[in-house]
Amino acid sequence: MTSNPLQSIIPPHIWNLKKLMILHLGNCQLNGSISPNIGKLKSLVNLHLSRNMLVGPIPSSITNLTNLQLLDLSSNILVGPIPSSVNNLTNLVSLVLDDNQLNGSIPQEIGRLTNLVTLDLSSNILLGPIPPSLGQLKNLNSLHLSFNKIFGPLPPNLGNLSRLESFFLYQNKINDSIPSAITKLKRLTSLDLGANNLSGQIPSSLCYLTNLQGLYLDTNLFEGFIPLDIGKLKNLNVLYLSNNKLTGSIPSSLFHLPNLWSLSMASNLLEGPIPQEIESLMSLRYFDLSHNKLSGPIPTQIGNLSDLTSLILANNNLSGRIPLQICDLSLGNLDLSHNFITGDIPSELLNVSYSMKIDLSHNLLQGAIPSQFGSLTHLSILDLSWNNLTGMIPEFPFSVENLNLSINSLRGPIPDGLLHFAPETFAGNKDLCGSIQGFLPCSSSPTVNQERNSKVGLIYMSLLWFQVCYFLSQLLHW
Repeated sequence: MTSNPLQSIIPPHIWNLKKLMILHLGNCQLNGSISPNIGKLKSLVNLHLSRNMLVGPIPSSITNLTNLQLLDLSSNILVGPIPSSVNNLTNLVSLVLDDNQLNGSIPQEIGRLTNLVTLDLSSNILLGPIPPSLGQLKNLNSLHLSFNKIFGPLPPNLGNLSRLESFFLYQNKINDSIPSAITKLKRLTSLDLGANNLSGQIPSSLCYLTNLQGLYLDTNLFEGFIPLDIGKLKNLNVLYLSNNKLTGSIPSSLFHLPNLWSLSMASNLLEGPIPQEIESLMSLRYFDLSHNKLSGPIPTQIGNLSDLTSLILANNNLSGRIPLQICDLSLGNLDLSHNFITGDIPSELLNVSYSMKIDLSHNLLQGAIPSQFGSLTHLSILDLSWNNLTGMIPEFPFSVENLNLSINSLRGPIPDGLLHFAPETFAGNKDLCGSIQGFLPCSSSPTVNQERNSKVGLIYMSLLWFQVCYFLSQLLHW
């Protein structure tokens, strides 16, 4: 009865169905708690109560259902610990309890469920260490523990999970280094250890997990160089190394990954130039090297990455001009801010017709803002602040949501179509004028003409009054 709006508690009549083997009540807007009477359904093989509004604890009587092969209670509001008697469910193949509010530690007893193929406890409030007994789950294919408060080191015996293909541990408090035993997991296609407290160097032995398609090591405390053997991960689609303390230059072997489409190494201490071999990553769509110490020009070879939609090189020491070659890309996000980029803004940049965000702020750009910016009908953010731009602000016939042209040397009138922006949008341009707070009215505006006419009128009245007074004084004297 999945996906029917029952909007009730679990119907109590169900507990009388002693021969029931399959019960699917997922996404039925059920509320209330799970009755302890669920333990009466001894024949159940498949129990699916996910995506409801069930509250309260998991009743321990559920572990009397010893024929269960699939138990899915995910996406509810269940609280309390996972029953330690879960080890009674020896036939379980899939245990899915994610997206609840379960607390306490992961029971050691789960390690006795040796038929488990899928274990998903993510998005709860579980804490404590990963029990070493999980290393006994030799049939485990998928282990998801992300978004909890699990702490302590990775147990080395996790390396015994020879059939494991996906291991997700994102956003916990795992510390220490990555144990070498992890490299025994030869079938791994996805390894997510991001947002933890892992430290030490990234072990080069990880590069022998050649089936990896996704490797997430971001937001940890890793230091040292990026492993030179990284180029052996030929099947890699996603590589996240951002928010660590990695040093040295970008290894050229990194550009031997033909299937890579998302690469982030932001917020590290990387130095040196961006290698020209970047053009080898022909599948690349997302590229983020921001917040490092990279120097030199932006390589023109980036223009050969025809699938690239997001290029983020902000907060580095990059210099030189904006290469014309990147103007042929269909970028949705171009961020070159906080560098030392010089020259003018190439008008060819307007070929980037699908751009949603362009940030060129905090550079040394000169010249005028290209008048063709008005043709970017999909532009939502344009930040050209803190440069040396001159000339007049062009007309912007499109509806840009966020605009910043402050701290430049722009002059002339602020276009009428931009007068709804806050004065800060144009601050620091002393030669701008317009009907906006903090700026002088332009000479051709009606306000100025009114003021000029008012001043002329006052002068005329003053002269007239002077003549009248003079005439009266002469009359009195006579």
